[in-house]
Amino acid sequence: MLTVILRMKVLRRLLLTTAVCIFISIMVSLDRFLPRYRSKRSVVQEPRFRIQHQSVGKPKFLDDILNLEENWTWKHELGGAMFDEDGVMLSLKSPIATSVVHAFSPTTDHAIRSMFADDFRENTYRAITPSIAWHNGSILLVQRVWLSQYEYGLYRPTQQPIANEWLANFLYTQTFDAQYTPISKGYILGIPAPLNDAEEYKSDGPIDPRLVWVNKKLYLTFHIHMFTVYPFKAQRGRMYLWDWEKRSIKKLTIERFPLVEQTDINWSPFEINNTLYFIYTFDPFRVVRCDVSSARCQFTSHNMYTYDAIFHYYRDHLRGGTPFVLYRWPYYISIAHSVLVTELPMTKYGIYTTHLVIISVTPFRIVYVSEAMEYHPDFLQSLPIVREYAQVKPVVFPAGLLVRSDDVIDISAHLNDNCAYVIRMRGVKALLNKVINLDVKLLIKRGPPPLVVNQFVRNVVKRIYTDIQFMGEEDFANKSSE
Repeated sequence: MLTVILRMKVLRRLLLTTAVCIFISIMVSLDRFLPRYRSKRSVVQEPRFRIQHQSVGKPKFLDDILNLEENWTWKHELGGAMFDEDGVMLSLKSPIATSVVHAFSPTTDHAIRSMFADDFRENTYRAITPSIAWHNGSILLVQRVWLSQYEYGLYRPTQQPIANEWLANFLYTQTFDAQYTPISKGYILGIPAPLNDAEEYKSDGPIDPRLVWVNKKLYLTFHIHMFTVYPFKAQRGRMYLWDWEKRSIKKLTIERFPLVEQTDINWSPFEINNTLYFIYTFDPFRVVRCDVSSARCQFTSHNMYTYDAIFHYYRDHLRGGTPFVLYRWPYYISIAHSVLVTELPMTKYGIYTTHLVIISVTPFRIVYVSEAMEYHPDFLQSLPIVREYAQVKPVVFPAGLLVRSDDVIDISAHLNDNCAYVIRMRGVKALLNKVINLDVKLLIKRGPPPLVVNQFVRNVVKRIYTDIQFMGEEDFANKSSE
């Protein structure tokens, strides 16, 4: 009997030791597995959304990023139009909500100010046009730094003149975690640019950055106003490509399409099968394919309208905003901006709006353009308009786009040329699926004729601002009479 009792005690100890070993092994495994999901802000939780389309540098799982505090939430019905080869095919509405989840300013503004040897403190530093992209599991920010004092002096005769002459623009970069908490010190990118003084406009230095991944390499696109063609008659905006790893720059050119007499800006980048593409213009819809090694581009064979359309400032309203991001093959999405120029009661002021755009890349065509996106009125009025001599209504200018889930996207944008934010848009799943499923069902293969998209955008803005007359009306009047 005593022998049996001793054997039972030994067995219990053996079982207990085994259980402890198993428990320790499990904890060690978890300790190796979980750190990459830990957050400074919250307890580790099981990620609620698995990313299906991996962008380079994006983490496989995202922490509880959808629970960020949202301010200035504005729910509304977003209208829009689908297009086919005849024009507007269908109008539809879908409920969405916009909110603000992060403000880059004034933190970045203060950091930038400390980097300049501005003894007289004569500059005003505006950190605007924020572009964001995934990079090594974090969010990379590149934004424009605008020194606005020189431009103020042109339009404000009473402005005290500046003692020193500065480049008007620089680019600033910083890294954040998935919840927009800074994890690195920011710094100014050393991209040399000429100091050019135009008689009517000064905008030297790199402007309006956009980040894009191509073949697992990160690139930065932007434009610079400078003399690029002899004889030096005028400064023109030209698009450039910056290799993030090599720290090298190349000017983007289009074969057999001389960019001489016009300013070329606001190209919308995206990647297809490891190749760089840009939307050159939305209407007519023109796409260029580029070789990143040479920065030489050519119009794709899918374009009906290539060489006969010159950019018209008063007519070509819909323009590039964020890069295009794949949502569901072959459909890409972007947030574009539009500009209408006033004629009465005030002349040559820009009225800006933002629009969700869906394109198909097989073949290339515009599928859908939304009406003007709405934001909380208190948000739009929270900061003064910096360029009150050129803008009379609030301006939201988009530059970056992250697909956070199939129903949530984050848009990096600036408000009123003043400060930079991340705007969250909820409810996109129902809208995008409705448009995409219908487009697939109807087997549409061609987009709309010229001026149709710009006419749609123009009508949207005119319905919002009924007390304003806009320049360029004759172009659309002629189109309507055809």
